[in-house]
Amino acid sequence: MSPETDIIVAGAGIVGLSAAMLAILRWPQCRIIVLERSRIGSGASRFGGASDVPFTPDERHRELVWRSTRVRRDYPQLPEVSRRVPTIWISKASPERLSERLGGAKVTPFDHTEGALPIRLHPGERAWRAGEGRFGCPNLACQTLARRLRASGRVRIFEATRVEAIERCDVGLRIFTARAAISATGAWAVSQSWAGPHKGVRLKRIVAVHLETKALHRLQIQYDHEDLYFLPDPRQPGRSILCLSSPERAQGTNPDTFSLTRDDRALALAALAKHAPELVNNLAGGRVFCDAYNEECAPEITVSAELPGLFLAGVCSGSGFRHAPAIADHALDLVARYLLHAHAA
Repeated sequence: MSPETDIIVAGAGIVGLSAAMLAILRWPQCRIIVLERSRIGSGASRFGGASDVPFTPDERHRELVWRSTRVRRDYPQLPEVSRRVPTIWISKASPERLSERLGGAKVTPFDHTEGALPIRLHPGERAWRAGEGRFGCPNLACQTLARRLRASGRVRIFEATRVEAIERCDVGLRIFTARAAISATGAWAVSQSWAGPHKGVRLKRIVAVHLETKALHRLQIQYDHEDLYFLPDPRQPGRSILCLSSPERAQGTNPDTFSLTRDDRALALAALAKHAPELVNNLAGGRVFCDAYNEECAPEITVSAELPGLFLAGVCSGSGFRHAPAIADHALDLVARYLLHAHAA
């Protein structure tokens, strides 16, 4: 019996769908099945406020930025899923150090009072203009990718389909049979025994609150020394989002258990009082979601230790939207080497 498809992708978020799209661009005859336990663009792809900036604190992130840039250049057929926006960095670092962290980008002083920008600087902090970043809605990006994939005629997507197990068999991987599989399930990978152990991985609770203000809707503001940022709301023009990490760990991945609590609201108000006190009264609801982070705070792309032919492309450490092309490309390189070796054997 021959496998009914070439690659199975578990997870229809931004990374899984990017892997499927890149696979059919790299290998025109490739057949793919995408399995999603909920709906297309669920999880962090549904709730996240996605920022794409060239922040490269170490060599691993520099390689990911370089690879994503190359993939977008080599495959212009990849749909554009983000919009350009001026980016302001609030930093305590020297301009030389900040430029290094931004991959050598030119940084120039920014007068934060320009245009009545409601941001308060604290001792040691300076504002810097660093070109343009990107922002977007991961869920809308997933819907765009899914439409393109279905229109290709070579990709089948099954929603509300939970993967209970992946087992080795004579023809490939059971449940649906395939030559190889990619697990791109994001935070859900932590609770999936078939995906293998993820050492040192924790679930981080992310709070994203809506701000009814036009003062920030044309730029994003990033902090390189705090885990928070402001960006335009991609769903509602004229509104902004403040994203920040909660000190409370996420206790699970079920999105039905997430809601904006009194503590979450207090956390957001404290951040606004510190960084943008004029906007304290502009908070208008929000949402909570979780993401998986490892000790290196970098995406994991590797082969399963328990099952050759299964490749892990998750635990994106908050950078799934930003590094999706690089993560997908790296995972497909591993798949290609595995299939070449299997064919030779």
